[in-house]
Amino acid sequence: MIKEVNEYDVDFLFILIRPEFSDYVEPLISGLNDCGFLTKTVYNVSDVESNPCIPRVVVCTNETPLIAAFPSARTVLLGHSIYMRDTVPTPLQQGVDCFLGYDFYFCPSVYYVQWTILSLLDSATFSSQTSVFSTPKTLIPGGYAKEFRRPEKSEQSSAQPIAPVQKSILYAPSVFSPDHTGHLFHEHGAGVLGLLCAVRPAAQIICRPHPTDRGRDYVNILIQSFANHPQVRFDLSDTPSGTLYHVPDIVVTDMSGFGFAFALATGLRPIFLVSRIEAEKHRRFAELARRFGRLAHDFGELLVLVRAQLNQHDSLNAAEYTSLAAALYSDRNTPEATVADLRAIADGRTEQHWLVLPLAILGAAPLIED
Repeated sequence: MIKEVNEYDVDFLFILIRPEFSDYVEPLISGLNDCGFLTKTVYNVSDVESNPCIPRVVVCTNETPLIAAFPSARTVLLGHSIYMRDTVPTPLQQGVDCFLGYDFYFCPSVYYVQWTILSLLDSATFSSQTSVFSTPKTLIPGGYAKEFRRPEKSEQSSAQPIAPVQKSILYAPSVFSPDHTGHLFHEHGAGVLGLLCAVRPAAQIICRPHPTDRGRDYVNILIQSFANHPQVRFDLSDTPSGTLYHVPDIVVTDMSGFGFAFALATGLRPIFLVSRIEAEKHRRFAELARRFGRLAHDFGELLVLVRAQLNQHDSLNAAEYTSLAAALYSDRNTPEATVADLRAIADGRTEQHWLVLPLAILGAAPLIED
């Protein structure tokens, strides 16, 4: 169906304030364009001011006050990751007071739903922006529309011997933030890479710092430190290649949601390196890491797990994979499903799988007109 444009300049305006999230929106823009919708992308305040337009729907990858420039549009916030820890501070706790400004919130997993509801209640209680309580808030399962291959049934079978070819290990630490815990890369990245270089049989090692951290001093120091290690390669690209989700034989991370995306894409267990102290602070995360991956508390445990996975695939069984896929909304985290939801938003329809939170649930009093 070709969408007709009337009083709107574009159907969908994408606000991409962080270009490293472009792989979240490119499949959506392509799918919407194929359906005949008009789309436009802006990246900052100057883009909005120099290229004014009236969009039907505004889609953002990150919270931004720029949505206030489009009061007549339906506003959409995509998820930041396929997984969100219950201990991650809410946007308001991180000093972002525009979370309530959206009408629709895509949640790529049941864990993201939990965090989003908590964040909405936190903002509803303590935000200074009470004017955003004009419409209910709608949570939509899915929205993680990156292209990554899901495993065939035969690939989810029990442990199988690995063929005698050189394997690859991806080390993908989480983002550094003083408000978050679990990030080990700035203190222990050299130790992890040194350990991975020493394991036998030798493996190719890909280190992908979080895109936000690429310019930090400690990343540059690590790159120089391992310049003479030909098996180590640093991936500093803005967005990861889709193959990064399923090509590595082993994934090592700290508390990054990438580990769960890798498990969904391959059926293999990632390794989470989390100290005992941090695991105690984040008990639910630690439980999920044990359920769908392997949890190492120190370098000694990490070495044992890496050696074992180099010699034999460490796969989820069918029941474990089905449980993970259900929790990560695998059927909804596709470009096709997300485009269908965006089309419904543009058309003013409410789908049965959406969760609409009435204003009363959020403790919001009706706005009184002057």
